[in-house]
Amino acid sequence: MAEPKKSGSLLGKLFKAFVLLVLLAVAGVMGVTFFVLDGKYEVSRSVTVKADMDDVHAMCGELKNWPKWQPWTREDPTISTTIVKDTGVGAHQHWTGKDGNGKVTFTSCDPEKGVEYDMAFDDKYFSKGTITYSDAGGGMVKVTWAMHGRNEDFIGKWFAVAMPGMIGPYFERGLNDLKTALEK
Repeated sequence: MAEPKKSGSLLGKLFKAFVLLVLLAVAGVMGVTFFVLDGKYEVSRSVTVKADMDDVHAMCGELKNWPKWQPWTREDPTISTTIVKDTGVGAHQHWTGKDGNGKVTFTSCDPEKGVEYDMAFDDKYFSKGTITYSDAGGGMVKVTWAMHGRNEDFIGKWFAVAMPGMIGPYFERGLNDLKTALEK
C-alpha cells in the first residue's frame, strides 16, 4: 500500500495564506484607488472679524501681507517666498521650502468680494483657492478661505481623502491669526 502524499508543512501553508492575504490587500487598495477614489477634495473654513472690508482686503488681497497671517511661512523657517506682483489679477508669488515648492497666482481680486487664485504645489498638484469676504452686519465681516482640486495620481488620490483633515486646521489657524491682526 502506498503512503499518502504530504501536502506540505503547516508553516508552508501559513506562509502561502499570508502571501495570498497580502496580495488581496494590495489588489483591494489598488481597486479602491482607481475605481472608488476620484481624487477630488474641498476644504473651507470661515471666521467673522470686526474690521472694515478695506482692511480685510488689504490683508488678503495683497501678497506682501500674507506672511502676517498665513501659518505656513511662520511655522516653517525654510520657506523662501518671492513676490513677483503684489496685488490685482495676475498677482503672483512662488516659494521654496523643505517640504516642496509652489506658486500662487490671483485670477480675481475684488475689494468687495475677495480673491480667487490658482495654486500649484511641486508643479504636480493644482488647486483653486478663494478668500471671500462679505458684510456680516454690525461692523463685522465674514471671511471664508476655501480650496478645491483634484489629484490624478495614485498617492494624490489618497492625499485628497486626507486634505480636509490636513489643510483645515491650517486654514483655521490662519483665519484666527487674520482676525487677531485685523482686530488690533
